[in-house]
Amino acid sequence: MVERRKFLGGLAALSLPALAAPASGPLRFLVVADVHYRPGVFPHDNVEWLDRILERARNERVDFCLQLGDFVHAARRDKAFLSHWLDFAIPTSSVLGNHDDDGGPHAETLEAFHLKRGYHSFDVKGVRFVVLDTNYAYLEGRFVHYGRELGCPSWKIPQGCGMRLHPEELPWLEEQLLQAPGPCILCSHRRLNGEDPDSMAVRAILARVNANHPGRVRIVLNGHHHCDQLIVKDGLPWYTVNSPNHCWVPIRHKAYPVEDVKRWKEINHIVAYDTPVSAVMTMTATGFDVKGMRGSFWRGVTPAQAGCSPTIAPHIVDRTIV
Repeated sequence: MVERRKFLGGLAALSLPALAAPASGPLRFLVVADVHYRPGVFPHDNVEWLDRILERARNERVDFCLQLGDFVHAARRDKAFLSHWLDFAIPTSSVLGNHDDDGGPHAETLEAFHLKRGYHSFDVKGVRFVVLDTNYAYLEGRFVHYGRELGCPSWKIPQGCGMRLHPEELPWLEEQLLQAPGPCILCSHRRLNGEDPDSMAVRAILARVNANHPGRVRIVLNGHHHCDQLIVKDGLPWYTVNSPNHCWVPIRHKAYPVEDVKRWKEINHIVAYDTPVSAVMTMTATGFDVKGMRGSFWRGVTPAQAGCSPTIAPHIVDRTIV
């Protein structure tokens, strides 16, 4: 087996061997997004919540685990929690989200996650996972990565300037897809199927690669949007994985008890879930089988009580993606 830190930080190093995996059976992996571990700010701020996610991975006998960003809010402070993920008995890999850099310099975040840079790739059972970093801001004519050392925590980025790809990622992405040993899965924190410049550039690359190598890119995975959603665009499935914790509510509400408000300072900006939902994805010859989870709303507080969108749901549905 590839040494654990090399699997986590191998990053586009095409000379590295693929992660060792069971010799038989299809690729099977657990996906989780937007854990948002932030003690004293959001509920479920304990390692037991993460243990429930990892226990499912163990019970489902997956080949590896993938998280799609916004795992923590202060990588150095939260190293013990992060290590629980990184040192799990089953290999894990990470996408960085816009909030993972909130607590310190970007270099500190990379070190904590055992990464050399935010965009990277790794191979499992002949399938290449290509990870993009959507956490750059375009400020004063240059691309700056989120992080406190440059005055770029996520909440200070001017409207329309943030959650960008660095231009270097685009040729790198195409090279990774073209040189892959087999089918590819693209991963990012935010969804990249829109009409903004970065999305259009990525979509053009995916279309070009799949035109020349039919079926090379099989699916695109993302988190960030705290919903369970499948969109088919350009002939590709774009799958957004729900948070195991909560959905953000832009306008403060007063649905939670006073005791909760005292304990978690942003609780009136969320609708929380009572189940740490995740997806177990099995790659088949024709697509993916997704085994989801159903939960309910924590403390019984519903979107209606919080005055927000009724489409918020604490689940990931079972689905077949063709």
